[in-house]
Amino acid sequence: MARPGGEGPTDRPDESESLETPHARSLESRRRSSLVFPGDETHADKQIDSPEDFVEWIKDNAEFTFTLMIHRQEKWEQREQEIKEMENAHKEEVFNLNERIMRLTQQIPRENEDGDSRMEAEYAQMRDELDQAQKEKESLLAVVKMMGGGAPTVKGNHQSPAQKRSAKMPDPPVLSDGKGVKFKPWRAEMQRKLLLNDDHYPTTAHQLAYVSSRCEGKAYGHISPRMEDNSTTPYQTIKDVFDHLESVFYDPNQKQVARDEYLDLKMDAKQDFIDFLADFTRLAEESEQPMDLRKKDLYRKLPSLLQTQVMIHSGDKSVSLEQFIHKCQIASRLIAQQVAARNATRNTNRNNNSGTAGRGEASRSTSTNNEITRLTDAEKATLMKERKCFICREQGHVSYNCPKKTNKNERTAVASATVTGAKAKTKTKDEIEEAETDADSGNE
Repeated sequence: MARPGGEGPTDRPDESESLETPHARSLESRRRSSLVFPGDETHADKQIDSPEDFVEWIKDNAEFTFTLMIHRQEKWEQREQEIKEMENAHKEEVFNLNERIMRLTQQIPRENEDGDSRMEAEYAQMRDELDQAQKEKESLLAVVKMMGGGAPTVKGNHQSPAQKRSAKMPDPPVLSDGKGVKFKPWRAEMQRKLLLNDDHYPTTAHQLAYVSSRCEGKAYGHISPRMEDNSTTPYQTIKDVFDHLESVFYDPNQKQVARDEYLDLKMDAKQDFIDFLADFTRLAEESEQPMDLRKKDLYRKLPSLLQTQVMIHSGDKSVSLEQFIHKCQIASRLIAQQVAARNATRNTNRNNNSGTAGRGEASRSTSTNNEITRLTDAEKATLMKERKCFICREQGHVSYNCPKKTNKNERTAVASATVTGAKAKTKTKDEIEEAETDADSGNE
């Protein structure tokens, strides 16, 4: 670390610098005029001095060369990742140093001359440290650029992280009381978000700020005191936040409760299979049910009609759980289609039967009415004199109460015909019955 008044490090190595530094080794590698391929159990080390020898050697050792190049590429990518992490660490260090400088600047006691000198000296020292970190960062960037130009890449796919940021992933839901949004799936989504968008949140400060923004209510109340600047136990890493929230929302009986619900779970015949499968999978995971038992468990929890459709696959060991679930989905969809078609046919038949019955009743009523209407006045007078029914031509009852009639409409039609035959103008039921009684007694 450079001191005030001292000379800082130079960007280029001295001419007498040994090959122990990465920069010197890189320059030396560029001056090489030959290639050396390390050997293995079946290949000896091979030194190649010309492009022609290189092409000929690749033809004879194509598979080995391909494997070697893949290995070299992986090492380059690993080195790039390490440099990226170092760069992020330096960014965080610079960020922390700037914060310290700002705080110290605000705390300098202007009244005390000795205090001013001490604080100014410390400020100058920290400024030197910041400059040193900045120079190290620039050196790392130079190495990254040099590596980016010489590293083997996959055709058309490689792109430096500095050129393009990762696509932003969707934000996880906000964690509150751990009831609506469960802690474990929330933590998994947060970890996935921070991993895939690590270039969006390169430092611990960025990550802590983002996690705080995805909490509210009870969850935020637990973590906010340790997020403050004057906290005595601030979070050091993002893992500290997750561990703290896990201690808050962890239920020691959660596994047993999930186990009981899993054992009681049963698919209803009218339930959608996809909805049932979601509950089955969730409870199986929470209760930590072994994977080799889940296929049989799923079969036992199906309704009997669906069981008959997939019975042959339930005992087939060559059918995996995923394949069995797919077959259950197909069978469940076919059953639902059959039930819907059967219900539609039943409703159609019911409507047709109702219409036919109505038309038959009206036909019978019309037939009876026509039969009575066809009686002549002389026939009606004779039947009334003999005290016989207008419908069955038998004695002992009037036509209104004839047992051979089928409904009330026919009785009303007969009564109306009786009153008409007696040349009476009546409209009510009582008047019709009175007319028939008079006709039977011969009063007419």
